[in-house]
Amino acid sequence: MKKAIIIVLLVIFFVGAGGYLLVTRADASAPGDPLFGVDKFSESVVRLLTLDEEKSIELEQEILEERLAELEADFDEENEEEDYEEYINEIQAQQDKLGEVLAALDKASETYEQDKMDAIFEHYQQQIQNHIGRMEQIQNKIQNETAQQNMEKVMEKLQERATEGKNIQDKIGNAEGVDNAENEQNQGEDTEIQNQSQNSEDNGNGSENQSDNANNGNN
Repeated sequence: MKKAIIIVLLVIFFVGAGGYLLVTRADASAPGDPLFGVDKFSESVVRLLTLDEEKSIELEQEILEERLAELEADFDEENEEEDYEEYINEIQAQQDKLGEVLAALDKASETYEQDKMDAIFEHYQQQIQNHIGRMEQIQNKIQNETAQQNMEKVMEKLQERATEGKNIQDKIGNAEGVDNAENEQNQGEDTEIQNQSQNSEDNGNGSENQSDNANNGNN
């Protein structure tokens, strides 16, 4: 992850060139590798510095993409009985992180405009469906029954995350629709009040004119 590399390089700036090599190698590591913990640490640092919900959901999807890419890179079709347990566990853990960010985004949804939220969730749904498709391709090639079942659970949870995102998007759209309806109703009521006031004023002016005409006739 480029962003993670930049942040961690700042943290270990004084380590020098050795720090750069450490972080770049850690970023290329996979579950089970000695440097994978450094890669996870770099992701934690980025999370701490990412305070905006919109950026957070992009970050967590980026990390989920990395977890999936690690599985794809190390997938060996000749070793069909491999269970890939460590990889699948990391993907499941990242799915939970994504769920936490979705919940935070839901709470802050009132601060976002509908058009912006639509753009966020359109990209989000595309990414989720892309991940599901790639997981299915790997699952079809794996012969290990436990791995197949675990992959199925991963894809089910991914679909749950997609549904959660759609529900949040619909909730925001419904809330904005209610606000628009209330605004239109208030505008209609204001217009009606103005019309009634104008009619009362016109009626008052008409009565004054009639009174003046009557007085003039008497004179």
